[in-house]
Amino acid sequence: KILNKIKEEHISPKPRWQFLLKNYVVWLAGILALLIGAAAVSVMIYLFQYNDWEIYEETHKSLAEFLLLTLPYFWIIFLSLFVFIIYYNLKHTKNGYRYPLYIIILAPVSLSIFFGAVFFTLGWGEKIDSILGSRAPFYDIVINRYVDFWSQPGEGRLAGLIISEPVDQHFILLDRNQK
Repeated sequence: KILNKIKEEHISPKPRWQFLLKNYVVWLAGILALLIGAAAVSVMIYLFQYNDWEIYEETHKSLAEFLLLTLPYFWIIFLSLFVFIIYYNLKHTKNGYRYPLYIIILAPVSLSIFFGAVFFTLGWGEKIDSILGSRAPFYDIVINRYVDFWSQPGEGRLAGLIISEPVDQHFILLDRNQK
């Protein structure tokens, strides 16, 4: 019955290259997700290291409020999304079904942390944050509130680049908006 159906409908097996291509695309997507996850970790390390720990008492009511307001939620969600992509892609590889869930999650998180630390050491965390801070809309409001935190004169915080010599305690300051 099956042989007749194959002959009548001209069914032929898929070529090997299609399976190989799918496998390569899945692995490439997993590696790309790992690298993007590592970039997210490098930004999180950068944000954590330069989080103004020394003066949090002056800028926030408590340590809990400080942590809640400065945690990089976007980057944590971003990393979680890419770990899920790695998990999904690995489960759809030839031998992916063999690995338990905790290994599939722990391995990319560990690798993301390792490569994220390497990227941070290379200065990529700061570069990514700086590029997004100047080009991405709403980055300073939603993702990294500290981009705009120090440029709030109404709150007593003024940041920028001094572009003139101080004269009688007066100077010209250029803020991040070039004003």
